[in-house]
Parts: sequence; structure tokens; C-alpha cells
Amino acid sequence: MYSFNAESEPELLRIKPRAARLKKIAPVAVRLNPNVEAHTHAKITTGTYENKFGIAFERLKASMPARAN
Repeated sequence: MYSFNAESEPELLRIKPRAARLKKIAPVAVRLNPNVEAHTHAKITTGTYENKFGIAFERLKASMPARAN
């Protein structure tokens, strides 16, 4: 496995203590939610804040202290 994929701030918070317990650095890829409307079908839209996927662009910097390494 190359890295963990974190879809939210709580996921980042769960990864860090587990990596520390194992004395490992856990590479993490963060899913960013840019709040961009792609004008696709309503059931498959994932890039807006109304969707549950990803960390809001404005929250990314605040989320970084919770990073896994």
C-alpha cells in the first residue's frame, strides 16, 4: 500500500495516532473539495460543499496539523 486516502478531517485524526503507535510515517493523500459545480447529473456530483466528499478548500490549511506524519 502506498498511502492512505483521507476523505475528511476525522479520517486524518484517526490515522495519525495509529501510525505513531506503530512508529511509522503514514503517507496520506487528501481528497480536496474545491466547491466547483461540474454541471453533471445531480446523483453523481461530488465537487461541491453540498456533497459529503473531500475536505473543503478553505479548511485544508487548518486540517494540516492533523496530518498523519
